[in-house]
Amino acid sequence: MSGFDPQTMGVTVCPLSLNQSSILRPFYASVGDKLFVMVYPLLEVLGSLPPPDSNKEPWSWTLIKTELPFLSDDVTGSALHPDGRTLFVSVKGSKPDRNADTYDQPQQGTFSFDTEEQLEFRYHGEWMLPFKGQARYDGELDAWVGLCREGTGYVCSCDVPSLETNCETEEPDCKVSKDKVFDHRSMRHRGATLVYMGGSRYCLVQCCAHKDDERLAYPRHRVIKMCTFGLKYDKNGELRIAGHQGRASMAYKVARVRVCPTLDPTAFWLLLL
Repeated sequence: MSGFDPQTMGVTVCPLSLNQSSILRPFYASVGDKLFVMVYPLLEVLGSLPPPDSNKEPWSWTLIKTELPFLSDDVTGSALHPDGRTLFVSVKGSKPDRNADTYDQPQQGTFSFDTEEQLEFRYHGEWMLPFKGQARYDGELDAWVGLCREGTGYVCSCDVPSLETNCETEEPDCKVSKDKVFDHRSMRHRGATLVYMGGSRYCLVQCCAHKDDERLAYPRHRVIKMCTFGLKYDKNGELRIAGHQGRASMAYKVARVRVCPTLDPTAFWLLLL
């Protein structure tokens, strides 16, 4: 498992987690300088890489004594609270039971996890975050922003729930952009990722099949398309695309045929100071 260090601009090898042999797809979440991985029933955390001359124990994962209340395969979306420590996760699937051979009890809802002090999950209700994958907090919009869960090619925003009450919280208000950022009905579309660049500016990274491989589910010839745009609320409070300002594309061929659980591109934004 490889990791990128933005301070040294180098790639390092991370230790393997305890659940590396699980057949379930892991759910990863980065919170500050910690990386969390969730695969039922285990929850592990990896801290920052110790300095080379450190006399501490070897860099390794730490098992948190909190059992997951959901299956990692069932995670539909996630977002980090503006407090920088509370992770929200929405799931839709089956409720896990360690004493049962099969999971046939349906489960849908949103949980939060305090990554610093309590280290436990809290259930907020049957409502779902509207996002597909990870959403980011936009301070200028005062909302989470991400791609719509239904994969319709729209961007959506969601108010941040309060953490003050210990009971279930009401479903936060959500808004869907009036303009599409990609065509999900295209035969060439395979996946998309939204990257937040700060200042309500975003970059959409889309994976498409090359025109010669558009009928293949996992094409070897692919095209990465990128475009940047801004978001704002208009005078009626509707979420609007502020204008596309940059576009780029790159064609490539994967080294070998591989069936991946998702073709959503892996992308992140680096702010170099």
